[in-house]
Amino acid sequence: VRPRATQAARKMSSSEEHAVAGAALWKNISFAGIGLCFVVGAYEYKVHLDHLAGPKYLYENNKFPAMKMRNKDFPWACSDCGLFETECWKACRAP
Repeated sequence: VRPRATQAARKMSSSEEHAVAGAALWKNISFAGIGLCFVVGAYEYKVHLDHLAGPKYLYENNKFPAMKMRNKDFPWACSDCGLFETECWKACRAP
């Protein structure tokens, strides 16, 4: 069996106390970061829930003129109705 080397691990700081103090510092910084992530996550969750509790988007209340812009009539019977606008098709076909 070979004898173990006397300096198997290189010490990166000047003393053992300095290394322990640096490890403790970064441990505390990590815990503070975890707490900060929790606080920001809780805030974002609250903002998301407030957004869902707000008024619902209704297409009827938001008819913008640019959405009905026609440069040329459609090639079917109800030329002003889009292909999937069922309400417009019902109104066009009603006598």
